[in-house]
Amino acid sequence: MEMRRDWEGIPDKNKTDIEQMLSLLETKIEFDIVILYGRYAGGRMRSAQEGYEFLLLTRDDPTHEGWELEEFLKKEYPTESRAEWNLHIETVNIHTFNNINTASWFFWNIRMEGRIVYDSGNAPHRVFHYTSFKRVKAYKLARRQYDYFFIHGSDLLNEAERLWNEQKPVLAAINLSYAAQFLLRAEETVFYGNFIHTSELQKSFRRARVFSKKLSKAFNLAVHPDALFFEQLVGLRHAPLKYIDFVLPKWRYCKFLDKLRIIQETIRDSCQRHLSYLEHGKTKKQWMDLSHLDVESSEPIQESPDSIPIPEPAPATTPDSIPATATASTSAETETHAVPEDAQKKEPAHRITVEVDPTIAVIALGLAKGYLPSMIEQLEARSGLRMDSHRRKQMIDTLDTIYDRCIEKADLREVVGLFMRLKRDDSLS
Repeated sequence: MEMRRDWEGIPDKNKTDIEQMLSLLETKIEFDIVILYGRYAGGRMRSAQEGYEFLLLTRDDPTHEGWELEEFLKKEYPTESRAEWNLHIETVNIHTFNNINTASWFFWNIRMEGRIVYDSGNAPHRVFHYTSFKRVKAYKLARRQYDYFFIHGSDLLNEAERLWNEQKPVLAAINLSYAAQFLLRAEETVFYGNFIHTSELQKSFRRARVFSKKLSKAFNLAVHPDALFFEQLVGLRHAPLKYIDFVLPKWRYCKFLDKLRIIQETIRDSCQRHLSYLEHGKTKKQWMDLSHLDVESSEPIQESPDSIPIPEPAPATTPDSIPATATASTSAETETHAVPEDAQKKEPAHRITVEVDPTIAVIALGLAKGYLPSMIEQLEARSGLRMDSHRRKQMIDTLDTIYDRCIEKADLREVVGLFMRLKRDDSLS
């Protein structure tokens, strides 16, 4: 089945919803093409939550991620006003989309089942050049991403147990929080090919649950305790450093650990089923049966020699040092993009690369993140000029990206230990 340009079969009340949402989205983000996929496009790959599913293709890198646009529509077009409450949005650069769809199960299925419901006619390149699904390439990419995030997440969870048994609740709490983030990113990267850049675990969970019915049923964000669980997990990352008298009761620790073990098991089973399909393939009958996957989809065409090649990622950095670049590029282990020719022309003339101790970098960048808004205000006051809001966001996003990469490589126990020593030295002086 090829992607088509029509609204056939979509009920009038849903058409009204879609038209209204697209009109509102135009005021928030610039996009050239909108693809409707999932249930309302008649596709078999659909969110476990059902509802409207959109992919927005942008000429340049998207200025907003999907979850931000979902929050925007929730305010501007409340769910009670819609015929369909549930909504899921993804955003991606057209160049990126064209170059990775042959090795991305998610993007391939959108190509096969999606409907173009909006086209500005100004897109610099047409989308969905006819290429075959490269199952082997897709497997290697997904396996590399899964191994990195799931193994690190599981190690952090095990480390949390060990530290709790050694009566170190502060370090155990921090490990629990980061374990959740890594585990959710494993699910994201296997099915999407990337992860969203936010420390808010509830938003990461909302994206990860799309491809796991079991994960969606295990945690219902409409229920206050489940929604609060992810907010409290984020708090475990910051509270021990903010409050000297931080206490983690045993009953609460056990609750966090038990639920994270459920997430760990569910994500492992979900990802392994998908990885098994990518590695070994399935017959048409087996694929249509869909019993091996958590979600539904159409059968991809098998690998073809003339498909677009996917570049191999750069070698991973060692734990002792991590290069921090001045460009907001995603880690090579987590996202692979083929860069278009015209995008290469826009690259900066110089890149700055330094080798730093990740433990020191985490603390230094953490302080910088706190002082950056004040620094910008001082520069504006002295110069009498106002910084462009988009450029300001780029600076903050760049710092956040480098900070996240350093966090992934840092020993969290060393970070906390060094931070505590600095606090003690300050108080003595």
